[in-house]
Amino acid sequence: MKLLPSILLVILLISCLPDRKQALSESDNETIQMLSDTDSLVMLDWQTTQDSLRKVLLKSKPDNFLKGSMLVELYIRNVITISDDSLYLNIPFNLHSFDCGAPDCYSTDLKFGFPHHNQLMFPDEITYGIHEHGCVDSELHLSGVMSKINQDDNFVSYYLKELHQTLIILADDERKEYAYLFEEVEPDSIQMNRIQELLSNLPDTASVPYRSFQLITPEYEIFLGENR
Repeated sequence: MKLLPSILLVILLISCLPDRKQALSESDNETIQMLSDTDSLVMLDWQTTQDSLRKVLLKSKPDNFLKGSMLVELYIRNVITISDDSLYLNIPFNLHSFDCGAPDCYSTDLKFGFPHHNQLMFPDEITYGIHEHGCVDSELHLSGVMSKINQDDNFVSYYLKELHQTLIILADDERKEYAYLFEEVEPDSIQMNRIQELLSNLPDTASVPYRSFQLITPEYEIFLGENR
């Protein structure tokens, strides 16, 4: 936002001159208001563009059932592929801490699949594979079986017993991050209505949950041309 520094500069100059704050001319006040309004309009235009791009991407997807399911956001963002009447999810967990949101130099990819016949039935157990790659001493390949813990219309959780990890997928996520991979957290303690509380009060023994840049980015243009 090129206008933002201008707004901050005006505010800084005003705050540094307390004796003149009460003597601002009508023109000064109008300038500050104009800068604020213009910046808000730019933000509004950007959000409107992203909303429009999301609608275009959603319309381009062929599976109408998935477009109305709790997995719609993962479908739009190309985390899900469909083949031979099965869904295949490949979630690249490449955010391993709470920072600026840029992808880390390594990724922990979680892959799994299950049958899809125009109904979303999460199996009690799913075979998974994990591939950790990037700036690591050696690539890691693991596989196992994860067990379903909880499910409702907007939430599903699975426990990866071998790794002491819990996968959470959310349809309506307040943080708009949609999938988390928790470590060293008691699986039964993770409930849909307590996700935000849990993220704010992680146990000392727990690490920050892994997240995926592909799911948290607000920029839908990166998914154009990748229809699956």
